[in-house]
Amino acid sequence: MPSTPIDLQFMSRPGLIGAWRTADAIVDPGPASTLPTLLRRLDGWRPRAIALTHIHFDHAGAVGALVRRWPGVEVIVHAAGARHLADPARLWESAKRVFGDELELRFGTMLPVPAQNIRALDGGERAAGLRTAATPGHAKHHLAYLDEDSGRAYVGDVCGVRLGAGPVLPPTPPPDVDLALWRRSLELIAAWGPSELALTHFGAVANPGPHLEEVAAALAEHDRLRRGGEQRYVRDARRLLARTCTPQQVADYELTVPLDQNQRGLQMAHERRRARDATETG
Repeated sequence: MPSTPIDLQFMSRPGLIGAWRTADAIVDPGPASTLPTLLRRLDGWRPRAIALTHIHFDHAGAVGALVRRWPGVEVIVHAAGARHLADPARLWESAKRVFGDELELRFGTMLPVPAQNIRALDGGERAAGLRTAATPGHAKHHLAYLDEDSGRAYVGDVCGVRLGAGPVLPPTPPPDVDLALWRRSLELIAAWGPSELALTHFGAVANPGPHLEEVAAALAEHDRLRRGGEQRYVRDARRLLARTCTPQQVADYELTVPLDQNQRGLQMAHERRRARDATETG
């Protein structure tokens, strides 16, 4: 398959969210709001399976509508996220608190997936011709997929966001961020020895090693910036992006990764670490 994603033209902007097509599957079909673009680009092709790296709306929001269109399609998801596909109400209410009235504009409406269509995995299985692994850190229900024939790894958000020639920005929204688990997930993907990383945000990375190192470094840097509080973090993260990005590119990064949510997710992760350390030393 080609080393380019299907550009879903999220919020009418190019190069922000991409769905990937394998021989048998669509990996991360994107939000419901971009479903017409996805279907147009598929041009009548029907996958055997939809493989989700995780259940956040920008990756999985269209899946319920696709199952209504393709009733026999299998939906592959981490076991920790499966119940939210069957009943996305709690996921929707949680996102509503974050995005408010913008939620439906950004992502459309996520429809439930019938239980019989869901294949829940723990990681380590083979599915739709792909090797799978649990890759928590960004989300506890995160999977990565490896096409062992091509060497391409479909990595969702665990390998960060890189728009065009811009820097890596780690997406760290509440509530599941765990930096130690994230680093281990990066090590696991590196151990696969992939020839290419397929990023949802956005495109193919042809030299995985340096990119994975940059993700690890960016996690550490943004955790350092987190200490200044939300407003200062947003200001400093924008300054980091602006070193190498135009104002439009900075806006595209912020459309893809809301920076206030990044700081909140990192702060929650820090507080969990501190509570765990206190329990262990107490």
